[in-house]
Amino acid sequence: FVGASLISLLFTMSAVEETPVVTPEAPEGGEAVAKKKFERNKNEKPIEELYDLSKPIPKEERPDKEGHEKAVQELTDAVEALKEERRKIQERIDATFSDPQQKSEIQELRTEMQALKTQKGALIDQKKALRAQLDQAKSQTDKLIKDKKDTRSQVKFNSVEEIEAEIAKLMRQQETTSMSLNEEKKIIKEMDALRASKKHVAALKSKDGALDGVKEERKSIGQQITAKDKEIDEVSKDIDQVMTKIKALNETDSTKRDAVQGLIKERDEYKLKIGEKLKEKDALRDAYRLLNNKFYNFQRA
Repeated sequence: FVGASLISLLFTMSAVEETPVVTPEAPEGGEAVAKKKFERNKNEKPIEELYDLSKPIPKEERPDKEGHEKAVQELTDAVEALKEERRKIQERIDATFSDPQQKSEIQELRTEMQALKTQKGALIDQKKALRAQLDQAKSQTDKLIKDKKDTRSQVKFNSVEEIEAEIAKLMRQQETTSMSLNEEKKIIKEMDALRASKKHVAALKSKDGALDGVKEERKSIGQQITAKDKEIDEVSKDIDQVMTKIKALNETDSTKRDAVQGLIKERDEYKLKIGEKLKEKDALRDAYRLLNNKFYNFQRA
C-alpha cells in the first residue's frame, strides 16, 4: 500500500530566515570630533562627494525610529498570523495522510527532518545571542563617543606636545615682552590651565584605544554571525534534500493527493502571502535605512 508515501505533504518548508537591519550609527560628538573620526574611516565617502559644498547643505530630518519599529512589528505580527493559518491547513493535510502503517523509510525521513529542524533552531538561537552581543558593543561605542566628546570640550590641543609648545610660547612672551602685572598674571593662569589640560589629552588617547578595541570586537562578532549564517544555510540545504526524498516517495500515490489538492493550493497561497509580507518588511527597512543614511551624512557634514 503506497498511500503512506504521501506523508511528504506533512512537511512545510522552513520559514525564511531574516537578517536584521543594522541601523547606521552616527557619532554623537561635536562637529570637529565627528569630522576627525570619519576622515579616518576609508569606507565612507567624503562629504564633498555627497554634497556640493559651495551651496547650503539641505537639512535632513531624523527618521521616525519608533514609528518604523511599530510598522515593522505590525508586519511581523501579520506574518506570524499567516503562518498560523498555514499551520492549521497543514494539520488538516496531516490528518488526511495519517497512516499507522506508513513505510519505515518515511518514518526515518521524518525523524531526520525533525533533527535537522532542531539543529537549525539551535543555530538560529546562537545567532540571536551573537546579535545581542553586537548590540551591546554598539551601545558601548556610543558611550565612548559621548565620553570622548565631553573630554574634548575641556581641551584646546590634541597632544601633550602641542600643549608644551604653547606653554613655551607663553613663557617666551612673558620673558621677552614688557607687560603689566595683570597681563603677566593672565599668562601665568593660562599656562597653569594648559598644564592641567594634559590629563584630559591623555584621557582622549585612552578613549581612542578603547574605541579601537570595541571596533575590533564588533568586527569579530560580525564575522561570527556571517559564519553562523553559512551553517544555517547548510542545514537548510540538508532539509531541502530530505524534503526532495520524501516528495519522490509520494510520486506514485495520487488518490489522497487529489483529496487534498484544494488544501494544498490554499496552503501554498499562504506561503505566497507570507513572502509578500516579508518583501513589504524588507522594503520598509530599506526605506528607513535610506532616510537614516541621509540623516547620518547630514550630521557628518
